[in-house]
Amino acid sequence: MKLKSTLASTLAFGLTAALAATLPTTHAAGPIAPAPAPAAAESAPIAGNMKFAVVDIVKVSDQVDEKVAQTDKLRKLIAHFKQREQTMQADLKKMAEPLNPDSAVALKPGSPEFKAQQDKVLHATINLREYSAYAQQKIDLEHMLRVEQLYHDIDSAIITYASSHGISLVLQKEPLNLNVPNDQALVQEIRSRKVLYSAPSLDITPAVIRTMNQQWEQTHGH
Repeated sequence: MKLKSTLASTLAFGLTAALAATLPTTHAAGPIAPAPAPAAAESAPIAGNMKFAVVDIVKVSDQVDEKVAQTDKLRKLIAHFKQREQTMQADLKKMAEPLNPDSAVALKPGSPEFKAQQDKVLHATINLREYSAYAQQKIDLEHMLRVEQLYHDIDSAIITYASSHGISLVLQKEPLNLNVPNDQALVQEIRSRKVLYSAPSLDITPAVIRTMNQQWEQTHGH
């Protein structure tokens, strides 16, 4: 019946883990202001006539201002539901006191008043359970929507930056995770990697972060 008391337990795999999937091939319309021309370390080399680059999506999702704002909103939502649930629990506890024979306000078992109070406690218990279930579903839905929105915005920022700098191909890069429970999981982790090596000059991660933060400042700045 209890809500998840902390943001960490609510976020399941978290925005970071959820964003580790391959970039989709489509994106919603909506201009994002391109970042200033990248430094030399962020220029993408050219292979034949094709310019390419890599992006660490996990790093982007961890460092953009949008992630901070989304996390704060979700934390406030959880706190709101938690406070309401605690109030309902306190009311239920007080309502059940007359049914306790050791209570100073105990009702006589079997009396009409006792039975009426039992019904009140039963209805309050059902309401609390339903509210807790609703609150958890609402939190899960809000989390999913925020993950989806952040993923879309990262994808859009990558496309905007790549297009404005003549980059034809952007690959996802991520560090190898060795913190796995067994060798089979390690093999799967190795197989899932999309980039085994990339020169530092291919990495446009800092530029994508700047692009997203500039767009966020333009639309949500104080």
